[in-house]
Amino acid sequence: MLTKITSSAISLGLLATVLVSCGNDSLTDETSDITSVDTTTVDTDRLDSLGEKDFDGAVFTILDSNEHPDMYINIPDEERSGEIINDALFERDIAISERYNLQIEYVQRTNASSGLSVMKAAVMAGDNDCDLIISSILGGALQTIATEGILYNLNELPYLRLGEAWWSRLMYENLQLDDHMYFTTGDLAPSMYQIPACSYINRDMLSEYQLDVDVYELVKQGEWTFDTVMTLTRDIAVDVDGNGSMSVDNDIFGVIHQNGDIQLNAILCGAGLSAVRLDNGKLELSILDEHNIDIVEKLKQFCVKAQYVEQNDIINRAFEENRALVAFHFLESATVHLRDMEGDYSILPMPKYDESQDGYRSLCNAWTGAYISVPTNCDPEFSGFVTEALGIYSYEHIRPLNYDLVYKQKGARDEQSAEMLDIIFDCLYLDFNVIYNFGSLYTDLRTIVMDGAPFASTVESHLDAAQQAIDDFSELWG
Repeated sequence: MLTKITSSAISLGLLATVLVSCGNDSLTDETSDITSVDTTTVDTDRLDSLGEKDFDGAVFTILDSNEHPDMYINIPDEERSGEIINDALFERDIAISERYNLQIEYVQRTNASSGLSVMKAAVMAGDNDCDLIISSILGGALQTIATEGILYNLNELPYLRLGEAWWSRLMYENLQLDDHMYFTTGDLAPSMYQIPACSYINRDMLSEYQLDVDVYELVKQGEWTFDTVMTLTRDIAVDVDGNGSMSVDNDIFGVIHQNGDIQLNAILCGAGLSAVRLDNGKLELSILDEHNIDIVEKLKQFCVKAQYVEQNDIINRAFEENRALVAFHFLESATVHLRDMEGDYSILPMPKYDESQDGYRSLCNAWTGAYISVPTNCDPEFSGFVTEALGIYSYEHIRPLNYDLVYKQKGARDEQSAEMLDIIFDCLYLDFNVIYNFGSLYTDLRTIVMDGAPFASTVESHLDAAQQAIDDFSELWG
C-alpha cells in the first residue's frame, strides 16, 4: 500500500516539497525544494478559460512510473540546474501551485510495472495516494491495468478537453471504445517529444549520390511515399563485403530499420494500415482489407533485413557513418544517438503508402514513459482541473523550449527540418491493435514482410484467436 506523501504549504512564495519514505512496498522517494518564479509574463488566456480555483494548499501527487527517468524526464530536480526542460518543469509547477493555491509533489518508481502494481494495490485498498500517473503503456504497465478497473475514464473526467492541442488528437480518435478512454499523451509529459517514429535522411549521401531532390517539398506536397523512397534508394545498397547479407558493420544501405515488431508497426502505421479498426464505436478485424494486402505486398519490396547485434546500430553506426541514406527510427535518436554526428541529416515524417493517403501518421513508442492516466479513486474535480491546467501551461511554455531549443537547434540541423516536426507532432498515432496485438496479428505481419511467410495462410490461422481476443478485450474495456 502507498503511504500518502505530504509536503509543506506554499508560504511567501516558497514551495518546499518533502516526500517521506514509505518502506519496501512504497514508491521511490523524491525530494523537491522549489522556489517561486516570476509568472507575471505568463500568457494565461487558455488557463483563464478553466476558471479560477483555490485548493487551499491541497497536495497534488504525480506518480512517474518510468523505466528510464534519466532519458525520459517528467520530473524536475529539487532546484534549477540550467537544463532547459528541468527548469521549465520547475517553473511550471510553481506557476500552477501559486495560481491555484496547491502543492505539487512527485513520486518516482523506476520500474513501470512494479510502480503501477503498488499504485493498483493502493487503489484497491481505497487509498487516494496519487492524483495523476505518467508511465509507459507496454511492458505490463498501463495496457494491463486499463482493463482492471484501476484507471478513470478520461472522457468523464471534469475539465479535461482531450481534443485540444495539448493532448494527442489521433490517440483521442483511435483509443476510445464504448466512450471509454484510459490513457493518452500530451505536453504535460515532456518525454512525449521523444516518442514519434520518423524518417532520417542523410544529406551528405544525397549529395554524394547526386540526388537533386527537395525532400521537404515532397513532404509538404504529400509526395513523401513508399514509391518516392524506393526511387531515391534503389541504386544505393551495396553488399560491400560480398557475404550475401546486409550488415550494419560494413555494408551500404538505401533504407535501414530495425527488424522487430515495433519498427515494422511504425512503417505499417505510417502507410495507413490498420489491422483492427473502430467502426461505429466497435472494434472490427480489417487486416484482410484489400488495401492492407497491397501495403504488405509493397513492404516486401521495400523493407530490408539488416544484420546487427545491437538494434540501435542501424542509427548510431550505419546511418551516422554515412552508410544509410534513409533510416526509420524514433525522434529520440536526434538527441540520443545522433548528437555527435558530423554529417548533416533531415528529419521527415514516416512515408505514406501513396499520395491519396489522408495525411501522415507517426506511430508513438508505447514503451516510453510518456502516457497519462488517472486512478479511479481520485477526486475527479481536483485531478481533472489540475491535469488540464498542467497540460495547458506545458503546451504554452514547455513545448516551445523543448521543441524549439532542444530539437530545432540541436536535433534538427536546419530550419526546414524543424518545420517537419510540426507535421510529425500533428500526427502522433496509436491504436488498440498496436498496443494489444490481438491474435498476434502484428507479429504475423512482421513474419510476412521480413521472413516471407505467405500472407493468407499466416493471417487466417490467427483470425479466430484475434476475434476472441477483441471480444474479450471489448468487454473488459467497457
